[in-house]
Amino acid sequence: MDPRMLQHVETKVKGELTEEQRFRFKTLHKNFNSIDSINLHKIFEDEFPAYKNFHAIFADLGYNT
Repeated sequence: MDPRMLQHVETKVKGELTEEQRFRFKTLHKNFNSIDSINLHKIFEDEFPAYKNFHAIFADLGYNT
């Protein structure tokens, strides 16, 4: 839930990816309480229509101290 961590991913992590990797990288700022309402397949189809499916989902399950 820390917006600073999302900003860190957007600048630091995404900045280290190649152009092709950056094109396929998507971040979402959501709470796990609403995980049932997040349609990952729909998001994937809308954002990445050229690809057939996704290979990985990374989720931050911890907390920032």
